[in-house]
Amino acid sequence: MNDLLWRLEDILRAGLAQHKVPGASLAVYAGEALYEVAAGVLNMDTQVEATTNSLFHIASITKPMVATIAMQLVDEGRLDLDAPVRRYLPNFRVASDDVSRTVTVRHLLTHSSGIDGDFFKETTRGEDRIERLVEAASGLKQLHQLGDGFSYCNFGFTVLGRIFEVLDGIDFDSLWKRRIAEKLGAPTMVTLAEDALRYRVAVGHLPGKTGAQVTPLLFLAPSNGPAGATPMMRARDLIDFGLLHLNDGVTRSGAAVLKAESARAMREPHNRLPEGAPASHFGLAWMLFDWNGAKLYGHDGLSIGQRSYLRILPAKRMVFALLTNGGDGGGLYRELAAPLFQALANVEMPAIARPDADRKIEAQRYVGTYTKRSARIEISEAGGALMMTLIPLDDWAIKIRGTDGPYPLEPTAPDIFIWRVPGMAEPGLVHFLSPDAEGRPTVLHSGFRMHVRQG
Repeated sequence: MNDLLWRLEDILRAGLAQHKVPGASLAVYAGEALYEVAAGVLNMDTQVEATTNSLFHIASITKPMVATIAMQLVDEGRLDLDAPVRRYLPNFRVASDDVSRTVTVRHLLTHSSGIDGDFFKETTRGEDRIERLVEAASGLKQLHQLGDGFSYCNFGFTVLGRIFEVLDGIDFDSLWKRRIAEKLGAPTMVTLAEDALRYRVAVGHLPGKTGAQVTPLLFLAPSNGPAGATPMMRARDLIDFGLLHLNDGVTRSGAAVLKAESARAMREPHNRLPEGAPASHFGLAWMLFDWNGAKLYGHDGLSIGQRSYLRILPAKRMVFALLTNGGDGGGLYRELAAPLFQALANVEMPAIARPDADRKIEAQRYVGTYTKRSARIEISEAGGALMMTLIPLDDWAIKIRGTDGPYPLEPTAPDIFIWRVPGMAEPGLVHFLSPDAEGRPTVLHSGFRMHVRQG
């Protein structure tokens, strides 16, 4: 066994202290064996200890699981990825009549619909909550033309969840149990707080005046469950899900969940991301990575005060899962994943983007306001340097975070900048794209989201 694996718990504890993460659970599958450790606390108020059996919120890692349900339905002959959504939801509507008629299941799975989809709205607390959210979305506008661009769309996965409810004739939480948790033999893969009460459960934390504090809001609206608002599980469960795909649709226990061609189709590249983005492409919900020539796939999750990571390296049959509940989860991920992939697979994680001090910029090209329905980004100039201010527009985000910035933007490549997030080891990336006739960018990409220039 590699020495790093023997020392995982000590390494994790040291990482928690360095990155101010209250608690975390780490699982690694390598050499056909599972290694798992946990450290810290699940809740700073109660001081309940984190264990490997603790549940954390996985947030958007839910999306490849939703795509797995979609491919089960494809295998059953009940879902066509290239069929319009209206084949399954005849009353589906967003602001564009054309998109309402022609958007397909595949567009939703690959974030290529162009729908401005950070639509987190509380509807009901009943089993009709997803149906009601889809009905409430008729005013959602386009960030780009259908099928011609990339902008991360949470709402698309909520729509998929509603399609599944119609096809299976049951609510999303019940079909999740039947099609995901039971298939993987993991009752700890839960979507309901009433089921999570059976286990130790992490809550998110945000920076406070005296250190990490429990978030005032623990989850986004449950109506967004298929997009990642509610699912919780152990790091070990993420490993088992990763192995399902590493084994082309077969669980670790040997049960067939997907046809091999369906599992492989999920990780075929579909939608290319802007140059320099953390991932190179999206497949059918999978994020596809190129780490200095090594091909990986996986997904990240970000919720209110919790971060999660899943990485799968098929060439070495290695799976990495990390769940965190506050602090600099991204810094902890890099500190743990980089040496593990290097030592166990001889794969080097890409370096953190660095500023190019010699790069000259025309600051006025970028100055302006860039928006989407849930946020506004103001780019201003101060002494020849660019500054960025982030302004949330949704009530829940205003309550949690409020206005962020201004932060300096430092050039790292043509039309690509980094900004240093306070307390975070890894900087954020900003891409300016699609220049107009005067050379001014009309799009700002940040956090996988497209923001469109106004005026």
